[in-house]
Formats: sequence, structure tokens, C-alpha cells
Amino acid sequence: MLPNIQKVIESDQCISCGACHHICPKNNISLEFNKFRNVHEAKILNHTLCEGCPRPCDEVCPSIEVSFEKWDFDRVGPLKEVFIGGFSSFRDNGVSSSGGVVRSIISQALEEDKDVISLCKTKENFPAHYEAVLFDDITNINKLPGSIYHSVSFFEAISHIENSKKEIVLVSIPCHLEGITKYFIKKDKKLLDKIILKVGIICGWSYTNLSYKNFCASTNIDSEKVKDISYRGQNKIGYLELSCEEDTYSFDRRNFNSPHEELRYRSSFSSDMNRSRCLQCQNHLNVQSDISIGDAWLKRLGSKKESIILSRTIQGAEFLKKVVSNFSNNLESGTIKDIYESQGEDLIEGHRAEVFRSLDKLLNKNYVTYNFISSKKRPSLLSLSLHFLTYFLILFRRYFLYKRHYKTYKFFYLFTKPRMIYSYLKYFLNKLKINS
Repeated sequence: MLPNIQKVIESDQCISCGACHHICPKNNISLEFNKFRNVHEAKILNHTLCEGCPRPCDEVCPSIEVSFEKWDFDRVGPLKEVFIGGFSSFRDNGVSSSGGVVRSIISQALEEDKDVISLCKTKENFPAHYEAVLFDDITNINKLPGSIYHSVSFFEAISHIENSKKEIVLVSIPCHLEGITKYFIKKDKKLLDKIILKVGIICGWSYTNLSYKNFCASTNIDSEKVKDISYRGQNKIGYLELSCEEDTYSFDRRNFNSPHEELRYRSSFSSDMNRSRCLQCQNHLNVQSDISIGDAWLKRLGSKKESIILSRTIQGAEFLKKVVSNFSNNLESGTIKDIYESQGEDLIEGHRAEVFRSLDKLLNKNYVTYNFISSKKRPSLLSLSLHFLTYFLILFRRYFLYKRHYKTYKFFYLFTKPRMIYSYLKYFLNKLKINS
């Protein structure tokens, strides 16, 4: 019998944290790019070697079980203070995804001679792909993700932690932090003490590479020639730039001149392109971190590039105070209400995630994923029904997506999305009005 992580991989629940790879006593698990799903994931090299193995891989996999320490069944997690705002020196550099908070924290850590481990762009010919990188030089800060990233891999983070001779500041999305925590609890809890600060990215989801490939197909750009993708720049939220071998193309992801442009974008950056594990995540707010940071999508801020910062622990609060004292900022106190407004109740409470998880478990006998903690806030029957419908529509549209039938995929995306139908009806009605 194969270990449960094989079911995790087959169920698209693997998030490439690397815990299974590093714990395997037979060196029998590697990182592979799955060309069907267009994602990086673990792969068991030789199934026969798993026979008679105690399977420590199953014990460390965060898609099999997660223990959320100090969560106490509160979806927001441990919380000391909430801040809204950013740090001007990095927020205004045209690259930061929002308030420049992560870059400010990393700069402070490097000034204190700490090692920093974070997702960074490493492969020049692999668009929007980020891996775990250890760096102690401020010049690497420009390689940090600006916003959206695809098919991320944190496989090398554990090696970096084990080999580092310094104190470490770890910058991580929730699922990777879950895997690293489980690994060191199993392997050696003392190594966790090397991580003096866990900076958690508030993460909605990551995309498969089919996202930008569908976009390229809609714009007559050869996706094989795309060398780099930038989702934020020039101080614009919604700026998209595709750099190819000879040309560079830029797009606006917020303002559309026609419903055709809107369809091109929305179909490429929809839930259909998310990892299945992302759609079933119940830890978007990164409750295991010392400081959680995300975009502050608040009505009162309009289109300003600002962050929401959740200080969770004593060490997080103390480190943040040092950053505030050393970098120019415009931080103001926030509230629990700001957290829910900026991130969305459904995302925080995991209502859709719970429906998706239940349906996957019902339809797939080999399906496996981690324990789910039901929210205290129960959704309405209408909301549950819409999530139920959304699940099957995603499965239906993905059928064409995985076959690379991009035009057919967009056709069904259009006619299964009321928002897109409305946009096209409005567009054609305006045309008729002008012509008459």
C-alpha cells in the first residue's frame, strides 16, 4: 500500500512545501512539474521502496493533518494588534504589492544580520515561478513576488533552515508554514527556535501556469516565448506585463475597453486556475505566523496601495515596533471589522472551502486532505447552494482547460458567469443605442 501522500498528490492537495522530501528515509520523493495541471508537486520515485516503510512522510504532510496551535477555533487566530497602512520607501517603489511592509521587515532583518528565507524568482526562463531562497543581501529584495505568482515551490526552505548558521526570518504563505512546522516538530523541535520571526503572507490562492497560458492564447502571444511576468509595477494595482524574447506587452487588469478584454482577464484569473488545496484552505490569514500581512481592500482607502498587518505574538509585536521606528510609515490602528472587510468573510470563515472539501471527499474515494474546523458562523442556505453550484461549474470548465481547449473554455466561462453575461449585454445594448 502506498503512503497517503500519493493520494494527496493525485487529489491536487500537494503544495510543494518539501516536508515529505526531506523526511523520507529512502530519498524517494522529489519535486516534479506536472504538465497536466501545470504545477510543481511532490513525486514518489519508486513505489516499491515504500513497502515496509514507516512512512514519516504522512506524518509531516500538511494536507493530511494540521495542528493549529493557539487557534482555539477562532478563524482570525491569535491577535494582539491590527494596523492599516504601509512604509513609503517600499510602497512607492512601483513594485510592492501593497504597503511595502514585507520589504521593510526583510530590510530590518538584514540590517540585524539575520538570514531571510522567502519566495523569490530564481528561474529566468520560467515565468512567474518562485522558489524558497535564503538571502542575506538587500539586492535580492527586488526578486520578491510583487503580487500574483504561479506554481510556487518551497522545497528548499527546510534545507536552508537546517544549514543556516544565523537566526532566521521566514516569510511564507500559510500552507508552506504548516508543512515546515510539522516537519521540525517531527524531526527536531529545537530547529524551530532558529526561526526568530515568522512573517505570514495572507494568501487567497496561487495559480497554476494555465492561468497565464490561457491569457496568452487570448492575446495571440506565444506562451512558450514568455520569459517573465510582472503583475504590479509603475505604482499601478492591476498592471500586467509579459516579457517575451523580443517584445514586452503591458495590460490593465482593472480597466477594460470592452467585454472581450474583461473576459480575457477574468477567465484567466478565476477560481478555475487555483490549486484545489487553495480552494479548500481554511487558513488564509496565516494563523501560525508572528505577523500576518495582506492587501487592505477597504472602501475608505479607495485605490491606495496599503496593507493590513496582524501582529499575533510578542516577538511579532516587538519586531514590528523596530521596523516602525526605522522606516517612514503611515500606519494607523485597525479593527477586526477591517480584517473581515479587506479579506472577505467567506474566505476567512471557509464556507466555500468546506463545501468544496465535502464534495471532493464524497466524489473521490481516494481523496485525502487535512481535518477541517467548521466555522462558528454558519452561511445561509442560499450561499451554500451557490458554492455547491460553483464547485461543479469549476469541474466542468476545467475539463476543457486541462485539454488546452482555451477557446471552448472561455465560451463556457462566459455563459456560466452572470457578471460576464451582463457586461456583454450592456456592451451590445450601448452599441445598438449608438447606431440608432
